[in-house]
Amino acid sequence: MIHLTWVCRLGISKSVCCAIEKFFYAALDIPPARVALAHQTHSDHILRVDEPGRYSDFDALMTNRRNLFIAISVADCTPILIYDRTHKAVAAVHSGWRGTAQHILYKTLLAMQEAFGTTAKDCYAYIGACISADVYAVDADVARHFEPVFTVYDSAARKFFLDLKAANLHQLHQFGLCDEQIEVSPHCTYREREHFFSYRRAVHETNGKTGRMQALIGLR
Repeated sequence: MIHLTWVCRLGISKSVCCAIEKFFYAALDIPPARVALAHQTHSDHILRVDEPGRYSDFDALMTNRRNLFIAISVADCTPILIYDRTHKAVAAVHSGWRGTAQHILYKTLLAMQEAFGTTAKDCYAYIGACISADVYAVDADVARHFEPVFTVYDSAARKFFLDLKAANLHQLHQFGLCDEQIEVSPHCTYREREHFFSYRRAVHETNGKTGRMQALIGLR
């Protein structure tokens, strides 16, 4: 199982971005031609992938093919990687507030169950770095999509603060994973500017121009 993050800054040429991507794949001995990616739309659309390539309108990919690596990109949204050790299957999930509200992570586990026979006891999951709850201010129209336990209201700011990691952790628990099977990154994409790109930070500082990180998983 592999977790990879790479950076590609908007505003530089596509050829340079591709070169950066290839460099990191090479460091992990992954042929770029064996990677599957998706054009993400903050949906709950899940795709079983059997071949490399670029797929449109999916926010979760899953596969049981060896030497096929699936990847999603993020810049504040939550990346989740899943490994089914028994049935030798993996999934990569992109879960921003819309995807989390649509329970894309839980639905991905159900899709793995149907496709591969995945059960909770078979799985390990990694919730990657995303924007942390203490800086993720949202309006009431976003907060209403979530159970109150995942939001805190700040009366001074007149904003809710949303905990994406906790909401996605809850979906793993709903499927039956226990904490021993789950790792949660302690890092915040918004605060840790030296390590991560952040779309929201970029909106505040550079009109939304930023890069993306990539989370990747596959079976050798």
